Amino acid sequence: MSNIKITTDSTADLDYLFNELNIPVMPLSITLEGNEYRDGIDINPAKIFETYETKKVLPKTAAVNPDEYAEFFRAQKPENGSLIHFACSGDLSLSYSNASNAAKEIENVFIIDSRTLSTGMGLLVLKALDFAKGGMAVEEIVNMINQLAPHTQTSFIVNNLEFLHKGGRCSGLQLILAGILKIRPVLQLIGGKIIPARKYKFTNFKKSIQRYIEETLAQYNTPDYSRIFITHSFVEDELVEEAKALIKQLAPDFKEILITTAGSAVTTHCGKGTLGILYINSAL
Repeated sequence: MSNIKITTDSTADLDYLFNELNIPVMPLSITLEGNEYRDGIDINPAKIFETYETKKVLPKTAAVNPDEYAEFFRAQKPENGSLIHFACSGDLSLSYSNASNAAKEIENVFIIDSRTLSTGMGLLVLKALDFAKGGMAVEEIVNMINQLAPHTQTSFIVNNLEFLHKGGRCSGLQLILAGILKIRPVLQLIGGKIIPARKYKFTNFKKSIQRYIEETLAQYNTPDYSRIFITHSFVEDELVEEAKALIKQLAPDFKEILITTAGSAVTTHCGKGTLGILYINSAL
């Protein structure tokens, strides 16, 4: 493990685990009201929500440029060792492309297209750490992660479509109908892209979360039971704890249920009241 370093972009949403597990992070660029910030360093979801509530302005996210990646990789790569860096899905961001271009200049830097985002990406980061701690060679780790990447179950249920509408991802009519009919969509990463997977029409969000968890665990029913994430954007503690209890009831074999708060990327696209369960649906 000492000669392999695992790094990631900030979109992995590992929250407190970044520091706890000593995972270096390359923050994405966030532009808000003409000012540029670094994701997770000088801007966070609370500031995004505050700005939106007062001015109805959403930020824009941007990938780090290749020169910044190259500087980051040189600083983080162990002497005479290797570095594995995880990037957000190449279909959603230039992060993977820019990181790959930077890596061409530096020996023994490997870039992973996670094909996902948020803690779907974080799951792959933690799995790579598991492999490295187990003594696996860097090339084998990269190969195993590339096999697992298409099998991350990454989805979120969205309680309020306002941010999706503001970001141009749903029409005004859809927004109005969703409010009247209490429609809550599920957004899922399939093949590296975000698609609307299904929707629920229960009066309260609690029931929608329950059905979302039940149907997700039933549909994607071959998990790697190492860990599962509940990642959310300012969902009430009571609902998060009820989601955790339901997972324990329906899938008691999970060794860890980790709870993290979504970072700026999920916040910008989905807004408050978004919750996802995320796990690797394959045990290689």
